[in-house]
Amino acid sequence: PREAVALQLKCLEKGKIEDAYQMNSTANKNRWCGADRFATVLRSHGDFRRLLEEPAIVGTSEVKNGIATVLVSLPAEKEGSDSVGLLWTMIAEITDESNKVNWRTEKVGMSH
Repeated sequence: PREAVALQLKCLEKGKIEDAYQMNSTANKNRWCGADRFATVLRSHGDFRRLLEEPAIVGTSEVKNGIATVLVSLPAEKEGSDSVGLLWTMIAEITDESNKVNWRTEKVGMSH
């Protein structure tokens, strides 16, 4: 799951929004209703917008019963401020005819 999150983050940082969107789970893509809306929401939120502009640090992950969480952090924007912690929830999903299981982003939220 850490590698999948790192790849999705790299796509966001490089402006490959459609590629990053395709790394979401089927249910998550259905909630977004398309890559354009996905991009609009990312650009409208200060912390998520930073994922489009700078590298994030992929931290630890935990896996249990086909669900994983991965911690991601962004450094403090200015001296005296806190770093930003994000929590990726990933699911193991069969995404094509090969029956290969891939880790896909189900949701992303703020970590505490």
